[in-house]
Amino acid sequence: MTYAGALTAHSVADTLSCIMGTNGAQIPKACQFRQTLPLTAPLPAAGCLRVAIIFVAAVVVLALPGCVTQDPTTLIGPCRGERFQECPISLGEYKPVQQRLGRQDPELAVAVAISGGGHRAGNFSIGVLLGLEELKHPGKPDGASGEADGGGAPASKAAEANAAQAGPDGGANGLTEIDYLSTVSGGGLCAAAYVSSLHDYQLFGGSPDGYSLGRALAGDGGKAPLAEQATDPALRDNLQYNYVDEIIRGALSIVTGWRCHRGDFLENSFDDRILGRLWRARKLGAPRGGGSVPAAAARDASLRLSDVFVPLEDANRPVRLPYWAANAATYENAAIFPFTPEHLRLYDIRGYTHRLVQVRRDADANSGASAKAFAYEAPLAVGLTASGTFPVLIPACTLQSGMDRANPYLHLVDGGLADTFGAMTAIRMLRQDKAPRKVLIVIDAFNGPLTPFSKYDTAPAAAATAFRMATAFLDAWRARYREVISGLCSSRNPPTDIRVIFLSFDDLLECKDAKELEPFGFGPDDLAALRRQRLSSTKEQLPFILARDVLTWYSLSPAEQKLLFAVGRYLVDKKKDEIRQALGWVEMDAGTNKDKR
Repeated sequence: MTYAGALTAHSVADTLSCIMGTNGAQIPKACQFRQTLPLTAPLPAAGCLRVAIIFVAAVVVLALPGCVTQDPTTLIGPCRGERFQECPISLGEYKPVQQRLGRQDPELAVAVAISGGGHRAGNFSIGVLLGLEELKHPGKPDGASGEADGGGAPASKAAEANAAQAGPDGGANGLTEIDYLSTVSGGGLCAAAYVSSLHDYQLFGGSPDGYSLGRALAGDGGKAPLAEQATDPALRDNLQYNYVDEIIRGALSIVTGWRCHRGDFLENSFDDRILGRLWRARKLGAPRGGGSVPAAAARDASLRLSDVFVPLEDANRPVRLPYWAANAATYENAAIFPFTPEHLRLYDIRGYTHRLVQVRRDADANSGASAKAFAYEAPLAVGLTASGTFPVLIPACTLQSGMDRANPYLHLVDGGLADTFGAMTAIRMLRQDKAPRKVLIVIDAFNGPLTPFSKYDTAPAAAATAFRMATAFLDAWRARYREVISGLCSSRNPPTDIRVIFLSFDDLLECKDAKELEPFGFGPDDLAALRRQRLSSTKEQLPFILARDVLTWYSLSPAEQKLLFAVGRYLVDKKKDEIRQALGWVEMDAGTNKDKR
């Protein structure tokens, strides 16, 4: 995940310190996850023992695949600009995203960069998107027809359900203005949920302006007939689904001789759930409009890059979705790798594993057209998984390349290793957009150490220091990220003028009680459930601490999900005047920095 090892390295370091003695002192009575869970109750020694057992087992399993090596005699690699420098994302081969269907302002380009942090990042970011959806454009009416595209064609039952879903939440708002999504690791779960849901809504008869993320998340648990479902009713459940089970299945598959590793099992589950393949396959295979879709279409219901990115030469297909780049990092040189069609072609990618099957480009189909078609057909699930391969816990995502015959594979690891926030790709996309006004929203789900001091009077133990060094650079980037990102967004070379808005748990310090989250969906019963879950005897109600205590992992409880949704909505509401001004919706009073209205 993003803070690559925020869970793994810190937990291992603390566990080893518990076993070996912290800072040379006696073994403490209770060992704490000092780095991963600051400000929380200590973990019992038995908990440290369990972590130690898991760690030892993981080391044994992880050692089996062997080492990743590189033949250093060749210096072959993709080049765009200066040699050996990172190849930035390019949007030149796609239709402008400002041409997409809907009521968004073509004079305004908005990018959202989402950090990693497992389900904590994914669900916090969904809360932010919900808050943006509640932020209405003052000059554009809400609501839209749910009729299918085609001008006057009779609406199907699904379209009628879409129209009903739009309700008061449809129309122009902060969410509809988002043109680009740039994510790393767990932040990609948010983009996957939103993009897949918006895609399905339009696929089955809805108009872009009628879509509501809030209604899609409310769902009905699948109680309505399939033909009347506008989007996957399990969307909310999929955002908290325990994907750890898939990782365990993958680990066991090594023992049984299965060729796929645990990352491949995770990709399969991402495709089925957060990207909606299971529901979409049932929907495509079900009779609708008096007919049915061929079985082949139902079998291949995975979302592809071609569902998001539209090439310039495709005159018949409109742009329907924001452009989403799930960022991974190359293992060998730690370059940012946005999972997009042009980047797959740039690296001459010829194969990957999807749904536990190895997919290879035909050796005889090496023309430019064939390579381009292969890149556009790459599944979104492969990119999402590559971006979120927790270092150590999940193996790198391996792609086959035809660029360097001596080194024919490209290993992709957690995107947080190259860019903790996905901000570089977001800025690069905004720089290429021709809109006169540009806004970058950075969503930060960091829960690591914030202050420099220690409670111990001796130097950290060797084991703790070794593991700390593996993640120190990530925390260092986070410690100065606002200055760096703001500088990149106001640089002279290249000329850049991007308004930046930061949303992070840091902004919760002014929220003194969980009661302030009640208007946003987190009530007393949810707080009580959260306390029972954490077995905490404290009466802590500071949202800052409650949110940061959510682990960096691919699982989440319902109470934690409601907390993170509420926190995201709360922070957008807190900064609504700043966001409206950045979007150009209101004029601010210079003296009070408040909406003049």
